[in-house]
Amino acid sequence: MQTKKRTLKAPTATGKIPLREIRAAVRAIHVVPNPGGGWEVKKLGARRLVENFPSKREALEFARSIGKRQHVELVIHERDGNIEWENLPEQDLKN
Repeated sequence: MQTKKRTLKAPTATGKIPLREIRAAVRAIHVVPNPGGGWEVKKLGARRLVENFPSKREALEFARSIGKRQHVELVIHERDGNIEWENLPEQDLKN
């Protein structure tokens, strides 16, 4: 999977960013490494994690299913601190 920079589309003719895009970025689903091993799926701003998985692949599949239903952005964190962005749930995962 290629690393992507998170970008919102250019403002409209009136100079405003569509509210749908802002909401999708703010309500993102995060796949993060668990310090004790495995991977966690979290929602931005939530205190509790959504689910814990032994492999990154399982966590990504679960996070993508949530993203499709809720039409939100998926943010994938690597163990080394890099972040990969997947703007739309319809994009294909290569890992």
